[in-house]
Amino acid sequence: MHRLLALSLALSGPALAGTSISADNLSLGQVSMQSSSAGSTLTIDWLEVDGQRVHAVSCTLPKAPLLGAVIIGPALGVGVKAAQACQKSGGAAAKVSWSWDGAATGGLSVAGPASGVADCVSKAMATMPAPLQATCSAVVLLGERAAAEAAAKAL
Repeated sequence: MHRLLALSLALSGPALAGTSISADNLSLGQVSMQSSSAGSTLTIDWLEVDGQRVHAVSCTLPKAPLLGAVIIGPALGVGVKAAQACQKSGGAAAKVSWSWDGAATGGLSVAGPASGVADCVSKAMATMPAPLQATCSAVVLLGERAAAEAAAKAL
């Protein structure tokens, strides 16, 4: 596990006790955090985990953990990696929304690809660990990168 991720998990408090999330390769685009009395919104313009690219990641958290992007990235990567099997040929993009309650992933909504692919993506994304409490959305690229990037622009 990356040292930065281990540090982030250690500093994020008891809600993550015993949680183990790792990624061989995590790259992040621009990350921003906006806080209000209702909580914080973490926005990542893109991230790539273990070769899987995701765009427009946004999570609203009741409490912003230190290094939140480093926690969210690998957890999201689990679902995104599983979702790759849903796109059999070519490329597509899916706008995915979900919630994490600190124990499970729920409230999944998938828009964009054909209905059979969307159902598969929803099941795959349900496999994500829920490392913290948050309501999130992201554009997940599926299959062939260039075609998936083009499909993402159309969402």
